Amino acid sequence: MEINQLSRRLEIAVRVAREAGDLTLDYFGIPDLRIDTKSDQSPVTEADRLAEQLIRKRVSEEFPDDGFLGEEYGDTPGQSTSRWILDPIDGTKSFVRGVPLFGTLIGLETEQEMVAGVIYMPALHEMVFAAKGLGAWWIPGSVQQERSPGALACQNPPMDRLPWIESLDAIPARVSNVDTLEQAMFCTTSSSYFDQIGRLELFEKLRSSVALERGWSDCYAHLLVATGRADFAVDPAMHVWDHAAIKPIIEEAGGVFTDLEGNTTIYGESAVSINGCLHHQIMDVIRRY
Repeated sequence: MEINQLSRRLEIAVRVAREAGDLTLDYFGIPDLRIDTKSDQSPVTEADRLAEQLIRKRVSEEFPDDGFLGEEYGDTPGQSTSRWILDPIDGTKSFVRGVPLFGTLIGLETEQEMVAGVIYMPALHEMVFAAKGLGAWWIPGSVQQERSPGALACQNPPMDRLPWIESLDAIPARVSNVDTLEQAMFCTTSSSYFDQIGRLELFEKLRSSVALERGWSDCYAHLLVATGRADFAVDPAMHVWDHAAIKPIIEEAGGVFTDLEGNTTIYGESAVSINGCLHHQIMDVIRRY
């Protein structure tokens, strides 16, 4: 995709992710929020459905030929080579319990390649976004940090901000340069997901190999990797809409995104986000356990 077209799509995705995410806040913490259970036993709320409807409507107004794949409303083929992959509330289990670690995810796939992504944490007012060749960017929100605390990774810093990025006061998002497991922070949603796929031994090995392990969950764990505050995140059980937005963000921030088999794809059933310096060490552990 031509860079100006990609920039325009990313700009729209950033704007729409914020609008949809802020819509979910109208339902966050409501005592009588209705919670339905889907066929896979995961929770869903009116906020999930309304947010995805809003994203589809707003994006279609700008790019009527593009297709969609969303968690709540499935696959809608388009006429162009671009498809938007949506998770209106990633972390609905946190959302329904009043925990602020949930996000709105928008990913853009063009010719079967993930080329852009946005993660917006509505309750934290924090966002990371990226597009291929345009760098990865961070709006710290309530965190109020001047820059990612991790040093720049093993790549050159991204290009200067485009005018619309400049207007958002976004700063470069960069993974850390921690290069040994003994110094690393590891995040995962839950050890139960390792148990679910029969790999609890892998969780125990990762946990025992690092300086710090935390259960900062779902997309927030991967946002922390992209901004250098965690060094790697592993989620053993994922759907495509859970990690489509994450892949281009991690890669443009200087990191590596794969599934547990080491494939650089969003179509595996797991997700591993790693800073570039730790990639081979962590994959060696994953292959052994």
